[in-house]
Amino acid sequence: MSQKNKCENSNYVAGIGCVNQAKCVASNPCVVASCKEGECSFNFKNCDDGNACTTDKCDLLSGLCSHKEISCEQQEGSIVTCNPTNGICEPHKQCVIDFDCDDSNDTTFDLCDKGICRNPPKKPREECIDDEDVQIYIESKN
Repeated sequence: MSQKNKCENSNYVAGIGCVNQAKCVASNPCVVASCKEGECSFNFKNCDDGNACTTDKCDLLSGLCSHKEISCEQQEGSIVTCNPTNGICEPHKQCVIDFDCDDSNDTTFDLCDKGICRNPPKKPREECIDDEDVQIYIESKN
């Protein structure tokens, strides 16, 4: 007897009749079971929130994801924050105004952002202008 659905097992139960059960059943709520053409595959539930500054975890009882923030050890004279792109704790000089953030580097901006120094790189002028910008400028002059 051939099964219509290769991803279900059909069993006869006395007094009830045929009972269909999924062939692929996950062992816990953090495992995702799938079936394709009768073949089972099991994968862990993806709890990644895309933030490298959190530890992502699936609760084995509820199947709910949690995202615990990474704690950075503070240093005297600096505020240490986690970089969300790489998960590394980085110290930042404290500041009141932009002048406090001078890093003596002409290729970076010196910015005081909510009491923390930021020194993002300056882009060369040619990187700031593309054909689309030039076209818009020319059209708006007419």
